[in-house]
Amino acid sequence: MYGTMTAPDNPLLVVENVGKRFSASFAIEDVSFKLNRGETVAILGPSGSGKTTMLRCINFLTPYDSGTIRVGGRLVGYREEGGRCLREKEANIADIRKRIGFVFQRFNLFPHRTVIQNLTEGPVYVLGLSVDAAIERARRALDLVGLRYKENEWPDQLSGGQQQRVGIARALCMEPDMILFDEATSSLDPELVGEVLAVIRDLALSGMTMLLVTHEIAFAREVADRILFMENGRLLADQPAEVFFAAPPSARIAQFLARSM
Repeated sequence: MYGTMTAPDNPLLVVENVGKRFSASFAIEDVSFKLNRGETVAILGPSGSGKTTMLRCINFLTPYDSGTIRVGGRLVGYREEGGRCLREKEANIADIRKRIGFVFQRFNLFPHRTVIQNLTEGPVYVLGLSVDAAIERARRALDLVGLRYKENEWPDQLSGGQQQRVGIARALCMEPDMILFDEATSSLDPELVGEVLAVIRDLALSGMTMLLVTHEIAFAREVADRILFMENGRLLADQPAEVFFAAPPSARIAQFLARSM
């Protein structure tokens, strides 16, 4: 692999030799990387390279088959017992998921809940906040994404870009340690992409720890501290963004960038 990063003293996320099979083939194979607190890292690569599977393994929406994933030093999805990794109890898996925000390709808002109700559901029923405290937190998040004036509207009254911004606000309401973005603009019309990218840019500037799967190459170049490049389920490069784009580490990666930008 090109440009493996030196291990930081206190990374938030540590992925070591992670693999995931579907049927007889690997979706991801022997993937290792770290994510520092306050860092924005973009995962690039062609479709089908394992990027989304990697994100879903981090949040244990897709259980991984080998290796380890740790968030804040805590093993995700499994517990170590007698030299083996055993499946963790669902309550403990749910507990660690509280620390990991996830923004999906599709908006996944509850259609029968207003914007403010979508944002307060998790804080009230998962974190145990009072309704008043959850509403206060939701309004702060809506201010951050520029949608406070939409708090009482229904999802189908919003544009796609607004729905995705509400999705980001919903993740923020859980006050996670980091947020995973899985192609957050891929379901949007081109004219709506910019408003979502602007929110992600502001989060990066604020120091939010983020891992982005994206096909928006120019945006990744602008906001990411580091770039991971995946293909055929393997991590082929892990470099500072300025190094990766100034001198792509292989002819294959240079070809991908030339076709994508």
